[in-house]
Amino acid sequence: MSGPSRAEQAAAVLLAARREHRTIDAIPEECRPRTVDEGYAVQDALVAASGSRVVGWKLGATTPYWQRRAGLTHP
Repeated sequence: MSGPSRAEQAAAVLLAARREHRTIDAIPEECRPRTVDEGYAVQDALVAASGSRVVGWKLGATTPYWQRRAGLTHP
């Protein structure tokens, strides 16, 4: 039987820091996401591990670059 995935390991690090009210400099190299897809896997694992549910999404389109990417004309 294998242990937790890299995403689950990273999520555990983030969740522990949140619950302990402390900051971290970075996710440890051995479980740090290397791609956008891996980053989303960490996000999913964090939601699962926290027992929370997603109730909405936030889009920060405060710069012209991100506004263009999102097809917006203002923040």
